[in-house]
Amino acid sequence: MPDFSADFNIDPEIIYLNHAAVAPWPKITAEAIKLFTVQNSHLSAT
Repeated sequence: MPDFSADFNIDPEIIYLNHAAVAPWPKITAEAIKLFTVQNSHLSAT
């Protein structure tokens, strides 16, 4: 099985119960959302 641990900002002090609604987002998703919000704050819906 692939190891995706590098793709997530996981805190070793927290126990994650494998529930997507409360789990950390993958780094690539967080970066995409950051880029979208920066672009959208300048360009709106153009």
